[in-house]
Amino acid sequence: MPQHKLSQKSKTKVPAGVHKKTKKPVKKPKGAPKKGHQLTFAPKKRAAVEEEKSEKIVTKVINQRNEEMIRGRLDQNTGRISDKK
Repeated sequence: MPQHKLSQKSKTKVPAGVHKKTKKPVKKPKGAPKKGHQLTFAPKKRAAVEEEKSEKIVTKVINQRNEEMIRGRLDQNTGRISDKK
């Protein structure tokens, strides 16, 4: 902390005739769409959609078979008798 008296700074005044700074809004054309609105996306390709569906089915079947195989091994190792065939 200072040991002497601090001088008070006076506020400076803007000279007469000077305008305050303001941000001007960006002017858009009247017919322009708003940002993010009225967007159109191209439809997905049917062949790609069908291919994806078939891939999902294949992975689902493979996962089911793997689970059954793992359950069977665990049942044999632990000596359980499974009801499912």
